[in-house]
Amino acid sequence: MDFTAASQSPTQFRLWSGIAMIAAALERRVWARSGKYVTYPNLYVMLVANPGVGKQVIEEARGVFQHVRFPNTTNNAFKVASDSATRASLIDELAKSKTTFQVTGGDPPLVHSSLAVFSEEFQVLLPAYDQDFVSRLNKLYNGGDKHDESRRTGTQREVKIENPLLNILAGAQPAYLADTFPENAWATGICRRLVMVHATEGPFISIFDEPTDIDDCLEQMDYLLAQMSQLYGHVKWHPESVTIVQEFETENHKKNAGLQDKKLGHWPQPDHTRLVHYNRSRTMMVIKLGIVAAIAARCEMMILPSDLHRAIGWLLQAEATMPDIFREMRGRSDYEVMIEVHRYVMGIWGTDKASGVGAERIFNFIQERVPSEKVERIFSLMEKSAMLSRIAGTDKFVPKPVYEHKKTE
Repeated sequence: MDFTAASQSPTQFRLWSGIAMIAAALERRVWARSGKYVTYPNLYVMLVANPGVGKQVIEEARGVFQHVRFPNTTNNAFKVASDSATRASLIDELAKSKTTFQVTGGDPPLVHSSLAVFSEEFQVLLPAYDQDFVSRLNKLYNGGDKHDESRRTGTQREVKIENPLLNILAGAQPAYLADTFPENAWATGICRRLVMVHATEGPFISIFDEPTDIDDCLEQMDYLLAQMSQLYGHVKWHPESVTIVQEFETENHKKNAGLQDKKLGHWPQPDHTRLVHYNRSRTMMVIKLGIVAAIAARCEMMILPSDLHRAIGWLLQAEATMPDIFREMRGRSDYEVMIEVHRYVMGIWGTDKASGVGAERIFNFIQERVPSEKVERIFSLMEKSAMLSRIAGTDKFVPKPVYEHKKTE
């Protein structure tokens, strides 16, 4: 965060770029066990914003990550996909990333193929929705023992990858998601595995501002990432951490099942219809982020309660703005939204003209159609343009006929 403090990227984009770097640095060498399940910390992180909002932090992260060396050597510590990696070349690059990690203590070496993808435009990787390729991404995310492919063309007809794992930090625009992902895609595995981080604008930084000295930050990151490249084994659970994950899982399960419980509400859950299937993967996300938080804090193979609270905080912050992505995907102007709101209020008021329509009801309607930071602005514009008129001394409104507010567009 210090390294990118002078960046025009939104704070949450900078944060998640750092999280993604640590997840990628741990490759398949670090994992957590929960019952019979093994969870690797790899992530598919997508920074979603309109053009010019600051997704260039992805390239800054890439620049740092690909220059890290193994301690006391000149060898690159990590395998990074090429700038213009496409769906056709990605699998080949993953196969070429095969690495043998020498495990201390007499255990056999770990042979794995771990690849980190840093792509400012996810559209390069997936220009059109390809169900076959998306299925491959799902499989690689899960960290299976192998990945085999047979091809009809090319010099290499058979591709066999041992212990593959993929990390992705990519950028996307709402318009791209709207044009590329069909409606049924949001019910598939890839959307369950995406952590989508949304922002509408970054901080204003003058082009003449002098950047702070970042050499120390860069040196520290190089050192810490190099240390992470040597970690191996499963992270242990503090007993209280197990309790936190179990409580999170129980609450999440009850909410997914639609169960009403007054005790539920400790950890809010995204409520957009396109995130129903994502919600089923939240416990897995918490475990992955718990590993990252533990390594980020102390480079220690133990998940403490403080690590989980930090991890859940990261996730809740990202989830709070996920519904805004789908609102922006509609691509409508403010005025088009205002017309829709006006029709809605007119419909309610038409059945009961004795009383106006409550502000809360109008707010909720607007909130379903635009990003949260636009709600106040839309509401204010409608009042100023006389599309809505407040009943004196109340928090209720009546819609003005179209011919009256047209003059003040």
